[in-house]
Amino acid sequence: MNPLAFFRSPAAQHLLERAARCAATPLSLHFVDEDREGTRILGWGQCAACAYIHNQPNGPKACADSRLPASTAAAKRGTPVPFVCHMGFVNLSVAALSKRQPGFVLTFGPYVPTETAGSLEHDALEGVQRLKVDIHDDLPFTLDDIHRASAEAIPEIAAWTAEALTALWDQFSSSDQSDPSDPSDQPTSPKRLRRPQDTLDDPYQSAAIAAAISSGALPLARELAQATLAEGAAGKRSGIAARRARAVAIAAAVLEACERARVDTTAGWNRFFRVVGKTPRAKTSSELLEWIMGIVGTLCWRSSQPAKRAESMGAFNRLVESHLTDGITLAHVAAELGENPTTITRRLQRDFGVSFSQYVGRLRIEKAKELLRRTQLPISAIAQRVGLSDVSNFGKLFRKFEGMAPLDYRKRYRDK
Repeated sequence: MNPLAFFRSPAAQHLLERAARCAATPLSLHFVDEDREGTRILGWGQCAACAYIHNQPNGPKACADSRLPASTAAAKRGTPVPFVCHMGFVNLSVAALSKRQPGFVLTFGPYVPTETAGSLEHDALEGVQRLKVDIHDDLPFTLDDIHRASAEAIPEIAAWTAEALTALWDQFSSSDQSDPSDPSDQPTSPKRLRRPQDTLDDPYQSAAIAAAISSGALPLARELAQATLAEGAAGKRSGIAARRARAVAIAAAVLEACERARVDTTAGWNRFFRVVGKTPRAKTSSELLEWIMGIVGTLCWRSSQPAKRAESMGAFNRLVESHLTDGITLAHVAAELGENPTTITRRLQRDFGVSFSQYVGRLRIEKAKELLRRTQLPISAIAQRVGLSDVSNFGKLFRKFEGMAPLDYRKRYRDK
């Protein structure tokens, strides 16, 4: 698929517009190549200060020059890079499709980190004067539309946006669909299945949580969300601000994953935008978990899917969960449900971007992670409890999903 056609598709534009709303900042897309930035490809929103600067003779170049180092670093590193522009405003750049189509960079901002104090007026006035614009002591524009946001929240939202874009790209670039905004609900042939999502590219476990929600398994969805939230509360990012930001990103990522699976997410997004401002009030991880579930728990799979299909997914989930420690296989599940194994595989790949082995593996690893965080059980005992008798195979599976050994995970995330 042509990247420009992808970004201009209704599905991608809908996602990016939603990301700008979540962040409460303007959002722009540029292409960076060999330390040079092209003209803006797309954009959503613009504050009064930026609109004024862009109408000045040297304004656009000053903006591009201050943005370029961060854009270049984001394109190379694939991680969000914050920067301060020539006006003294905080912004953040992130690679849009770094692992698929390098060079496309999203910039969020400007915004004011809530952790900083002071006024923007002095820096803004100096920025205008550096452009040799003849003004008096008062700014010719308002700063009231530059919103405050947590310094932790914008990077999380940016990372979620890049993840969601990558998933959308994978979904449509391998499906021969000319219009990404109109995914067909017809059965998909094996040659057109999208590539299973690399679980390391899904830091919020959105596919697994969406699959649990799809069958009405909210307790399982809660467990997965709790584990994902706990991992964001470790190491240097252990403060409540970091957990609040991660909660916002988890909820948004799960809603996007459910939307790709053709779940009716209208109620979830409506509630998200109503309550997103309430996360600063949360003081514990338990409160944040309830905040997440209050959003994703509003989703109604059965209202947007045929009843037979929803019931089948529910039966599938219950069967897998109850036999997770028994070395369950696709053939066993298919026989119990009276379905063809290929039908189950297609459903999982089409709706959630995972294979049967990935889905079962994810459930096993999530249960193992909880035991690693909360108990002192030896690795061999934990492997047995999640249905893997061979400790070596357990270690390989764990590293595949988490990118680290079980003992390393325990050291990093163990409950204190």
